[in-house]
Amino acid sequence: MGGVFLGTALFVLASAEVGYRFAGSRRAQQVEKQEPVGKIAEATLAFFAFLLAFTFGIAEDAFNARRSAMVQEAGAIRLTYLLGGTLPSAQRVEIRTVLRQYVDERLRWDNGATDPPGNSAEALLARLWQAAAVAGEQHPGEVDVFLTNVTQVIELEHERLMLREQNRIPVEFWFVVGLLTFLTAFAVGYHGGVADTSRSPALVALALALAAVIVVIVDLDRPGTGLINVSEQPMIDLRAALLQSQP
Repeated sequence: MGGVFLGTALFVLASAEVGYRFAGSRRAQQVEKQEPVGKIAEATLAFFAFLLAFTFGIAEDAFNARRSAMVQEAGAIRLTYLLGGTLPSAQRVEIRTVLRQYVDERLRWDNGATDPPGNSAEALLARLWQAAAVAGEQHPGEVDVFLTNVTQVIELEHERLMLREQNRIPVEFWFVVGLLTFLTAFAVGYHGGVADTSRSPALVALALALAAVIVVIVDLDRPGTGLINVSEQPMIDLRAALLQSQP
């Protein structure tokens, strides 16, 4: 994220410098006045602030959805584990063993670690469903609630994968953000050039502030790559609870 911050700040400063120099080349012609240009720059800043707020809202909604999915998945796994206690010994041990391994896999996945051979989420869920299907065949009608919860665990795995890997701000949207970033900084620099003022240190503060906001948005939009990530505490607590229980 350091590269995003530095790149954004330099981009803002460079855009403002382009606007400042362009205004300087036109100043000799005396074709514009400071006040109307200032109002245009203020309007551009307002539009940009609105776009940043809207973009932040999209990223925040996605972050909250990932957090909710984490809590729901942990709850579904816990309930499935408990319901597994009603099954015969062979299926109970297999299902609870698979669920323990699955929780470990989810924590590895959240940390960006590679799945060990044979213990990927898909492989573990296939084992879980196979054991559940055997229990359903041997005890038809008696384990329907358990089978429903196994299905929910599988569905939530796909939901979390979609939220983490596919629920992103579109590239086209980022293009608009970049374009408006340039136009806003250009307008601010152009206004300074029309006013014939020296380059203000406040422009550096503006560039750093904009860079910080964009870094937060990017961080929220790219889970697992920065500092802002969904807390894994629900899964950590679940793993501790499962380790203390009997197979």
